[in-house]
Amino acid sequence: MDHPETLGAAGNLAPTLFDQGKHDAAEVIQREVWATKKQVLGVDHPDTLCTAGNLAPTTLFKQGKLDAAVLMLQETVVAHQDHPNTISIAANLRVITTKREERDEYHKDRNHLVLLILAALGIFVAWYIA
Repeated sequence: MDHPETLGAAGNLAPTLFDQGKHDAAEVIQREVWATKKQVLGVDHPDTLCTAGNLAPTTLFKQGKLDAAVLMLQETVVAHQDHPNTISIAANLRVITTKREERDEYHKDRNHLVLLILAALGIFVAWYIA
C-alpha cells in the first residue's frame, strides 16, 4: 500500500465503508493509511497531516470516540504547531472538545436527575459520590 495512488484509493474507500455502517473497517483502513503515509511521506507531509486531521473528526467523532479523537488531534497540533494545516486541525480539535464537554455535562445532569427522582421516591443511593 506504499504507492500514493493506492493510499489515495484506500483513503477514499474508508468513508464509503463508514457510510455503509462498516465503522470498524473504515477506522482500520484510515489508521493504516495514516501509518503508511507517516512512513512513506513523512509525518510533516501535508497529506499525512490531512489524513490525521480527517480521521479524528470523521470516523472517530462519528463513532462517539471523542476522547480518542481529542487525543489524536492534540498530539497532531502539538507536534506540528508551525505547519499551515494545523490551523484546520486545531479548529476540529475545538469542535470535538466542545462536543466532549457537552457530552460530559449531559451525563452529569442525567445522573443528577436520576438521583433527584430516586430521592423523590424515597430511595437513598449510598453508592453515589458527587
